[in-house]
Amino acid sequence: MLLNRKLLCRVPDSKTITWINIHEAECFGAEIEARKNLDFITPALSDLYLYANTSLIKSTAFVAGNGSDTSNRPMQGQSPYIVNASLQYAGDKNGLNLYLQYNIIGSRISVIGGNQTNYVWEKPHPTLDFKISKTFMKNGLVELSLADILHKDDVLFWDVNDNKKYDAGFPDLVVQSRSYGMTATLSIGYRF
Repeated sequence: MLLNRKLLCRVPDSKTITWINIHEAECFGAEIEARKNLDFITPALSDLYLYANTSLIKSTAFVAGNGSDTSNRPMQGQSPYIVNASLQYAGDKNGLNLYLQYNIIGSRISVIGGNQTNYVWEKPHPTLDFKISKTFMKNGLVELSLADILHKDDVLFWDVNDNKKYDAGFPDLVVQSRSYGMTATLSIGYRF
C-alpha cells in the first residue's frame, strides 16, 4: 500500500512543534487473530474464552531531500508490531463477567527532529487491564475496573546506538519518563 502526504512531527527548535507533509511512504503488514473457547479442556470452562490478535507492520517514510535509502525511516507513530491478548469469562447464567486484557506495541518514533534525523522514540509500554462485573436484582450491575495494573513507565528516548529499541542507561538518553500508575474504578448502576 502506498501512502501519500503522511503527516510527521518536526521540532525546529526546543520549544516549537509543528507539522509538515512528506511526499511518499509505504506501509505493509499482516494480522492474525484467534478466538478459542476453552471447553475442549473440560466442559466446566465452556464460559471461558481466549482471544489473541497480532499485527506485524513494515513502514518506510521516504524523506524528501535525502538521496539514499539509508536515510529513510519508519513512519512516525507506526509500531512494527502490536499484540493484544485477553481471557474472558461470560457467565450468562450467573451474571458474572471477567475480562483480563494484555496489550503491547513495539518501539515507534514519537517525534521527528527538525533536521529529519533527531528522532525521539517511544519505548514499548505493556498494559494489563482487568474488569469484573456482576448483575444483581435483575436490573442492577456492579463493576470494578483496574486499568494499567503493570503501571510501567512511559519512556521517550533518543536511540543513540540506532537499534530502534530502548537500552536503559548508556548509550540511549531519556527525553521524558512518566508514570501514570494504575487506575481503579468502581461503579454501581440500576435500570428502572
